[in-house]
Amino acid sequence: MRRRLIVAIVAVVAGALLVAGGGTLALERQAAAQAAQDEIATQVRTIANEASFATRRGVLARIRRAARLSGAKAIRIGPDRTLEGQPPRPLTTADLHRPQLLSGQLVSGTRGDLAYAAVRVIPNATSAASRASRLHGATAGVEQPLVLVITRRFSGPIHGLYYLLIAVGGTLLAAVLVAAWLARRVTRPLQEAVNATRRIAAGDLAAAVPEAPGSYPELASLTSS
Repeated sequence: MRRRLIVAIVAVVAGALLVAGGGTLALERQAAAQAAQDEIATQVRTIANEASFATRRGVLARIRRAARLSGAKAIRIGPDRTLEGQPPRPLTTADLHRPQLLSGQLVSGTRGDLAYAAVRVIPNATSAASRASRLHGATAGVEQPLVLVITRRFSGPIHGLYYLLIAVGGTLLAAVLVAAWLARRVTRPLQEAVNATRRIAAGDLAAAVPEAPGSYPELASLTSS
């Protein structure tokens, strides 16, 4: 009985810790993913504002290294409104939601520990130099539109996981100690009553059960009876 009591108490405590800890980690990861998604959406807008410069050969790679991005790519939009290329791995064109992109909306999201953002740009229509030339009456040919895609990996709740493991270990140790003390306090008077009953059944009518000080009222009543 004592062992079953200890196991039951520890199992209840462990279950409660797993539910609470798992929920906390899930919420923390969701917050980290949302923060990474918001940040990379801001970055893709910033790069898109200077698309005529940023999408040149080699420039986008330098921007990727400077901004510590996992990937950065400019994909051309064909005459039939299809994407003439693939986004940075492991993304696929399905992740980019082409109808939304082509309508001018910014698309962002997460896939695993990867946050991504994409936006349609027309290079010489978005650059500061092009805007200045239009203000002075100069005209320029419109370049082929692009889809700018950038990605960045974000870290999950690693520190929270370590803290959870330490907290779970310490709490379970305390639960084992408390459960062992509680089980001993409950089962010891019962075991003494059983022993005394056996002695009486064997003919020792002088046998009695000692009353434990501070025991539970129900156990004290059993001992007295």
